[in-house]
Amino acid sequence: MGAYIPQIDKSRSLTALLGVGYRWVQRLFFTSATLSYSNRQSQYLYPSEYDGILLKTSSVAMPNTQQSLNYDLNLSKGFDWKNLNVSLGGGQSISKLPYFVQNQFSYLKFLQSCASLEVNIMPASWWLPEYDSDFSSSKSLSQKGRDLLLWTNKIGCAVEIISNLHLNAGGYHQYNNQGSSPQNTLLLDVSLSYKLKGLHLSLEWNNICNTKYFYYRDLSSERLFESHYRIRPMSIMLNARFKIL
Repeated sequence: MGAYIPQIDKSRSLTALLGVGYRWVQRLFFTSATLSYSNRQSQYLYPSEYDGILLKTSSVAMPNTQQSLNYDLNLSKGFDWKNLNVSLGGGQSISKLPYFVQNQFSYLKFLQSCASLEVNIMPASWWLPEYDSDFSSSKSLSQKGRDLLLWTNKIGCAVEIISNLHLNAGGYHQYNNQGSSPQNTLLLDVSLSYKLKGLHLSLEWNNICNTKYFYYRDLSSERLFESHYRIRPMSIMLNARFKIL
């Protein structure tokens, strides 16, 4: 259940965005950079209070300003050696947000950082591995506390054993410290598939580590959302698909 008390709010917003990019196709080189700024001035705050049954969102006449500054850089380079391609990305965001709780008004300041790495390579015509990594952190500049970290790694590999017979493997790892205790999640899957005309056979071994829960945490400067759900236990399945006509 939810209740909301509306109020006319005359606010002003300013958003500016600057982006540049460069491409050198012959050298397989691509880069881009963006810089953005936003400023919103409002006459009201909208604090929420939850009593266990009802979520009440009210309006408080209190001039406030929300500000954010964000910049990021992306770089991608391809190489002739083994069809190697490397992509890098990174950026930071500084936010200033109004905060109202227990009749106390203050501003919260956050610094969020992110970085990414993606690598693709083909050592041989029958072998294609790839790797993808993302890292993000959020740090409060207005109060003491630990940094919130989230790091994910994905790895995949496709192998052509013989004609029409393929082996695929994939792994996923996530580390985060945003809950009551740090969590490491590891997922591994392997599949073997065979295709011949209208017949497709596959043998799949899923969730090899038999991971029982996947923890989801939203890394945000405004809130921390934590949840988890069960995932299918380790399983081995044989699938067959074919065309009659």
